[in-house]
Amino acid sequence: MRFRLSSLAKNLLAGLRLALFLPVRASDYRVSGLDFVLLALSGFVAWVAVGAVLAGFEGELNPLAIPMYLASISLVLGTALLVALAYGAQEKLLSLAVALSASQPWFELVVPAASGLGEVVLWILVGWTLIASVRAVAVVMGARRPQLYQGTLAVGAMIAIAFFVFPETDVWLPSAAQDEEAGAGLADERAFHLQGQLIERALAGLRRGRPGVPELYFVGFAPDGSQDVFLREMRYVKRLFDERFGTAGRSITLASSRDALEEFPIGS
Repeated sequence: MRFRLSSLAKNLLAGLRLALFLPVRASDYRVSGLDFVLLALSGFVAWVAVGAVLAGFEGELNPLAIPMYLASISLVLGTALLVALAYGAQEKLLSLAVALSASQPWFELVVPAASGLGEVVLWILVGWTLIASVRAVAVVMGARRPQLYQGTLAVGAMIAIAFFVFPETDVWLPSAAQDEEAGAGLADERAFHLQGQLIERALAGLRRGRPGVPELYFVGFAPDGSQDVFLREMRYVKRLFDERFGTAGRSITLASSRDALEEFPIGS
């Protein structure tokens, strides 16, 4: 047991050096199936710990976060397999999976704490994660071309899926979180009474149709207020339709986000 903990410590140290762009070699990692499992567990523990600190220790573990984390582990293994195939070095699959996972606990300490600091910080974290992951590929698999470019595409896709495709899930729910979520859109009484004005204003702002001319309308709907990614996506799609398909003046958007209660009608 002591040996395994020593191997975990060495892997975490190598992962930290990799993430901080300090010198690191492939031989610095300890590679076995159990080492990979321990790294995955340490990443989950770090995620839970940060969530508990941010939400309050009186909360509880969100059971929906467990399958999401298992999916992320599968994503890492799948990416390592694709890169190993690109290099023609399938025997290094586990080594790359360990190297990619060794930095993950450190990112789990940073990403949740910085997630509320704005999109600029989010993109900086995405870029940092991408560069560190590409470096893991170069350290373990080598830097020969074009395999490194293929590996970069693979880890880039992995990070894009992890950040922007997987649902944004809170691993630690504050106490009475279910009641708060159910009433999130009604918590502010003034914003609640404003809803009628918002929908009337949106309807009144629609342009009149022209006789004999087919018109394209856009209705944006973001009913899940637990994740701000849906609100961001709806804004992007609305802007895309307005610019590309001429729906400006013929758009209505509904969103159940507490950050937009005074901007959009509730998407109920």
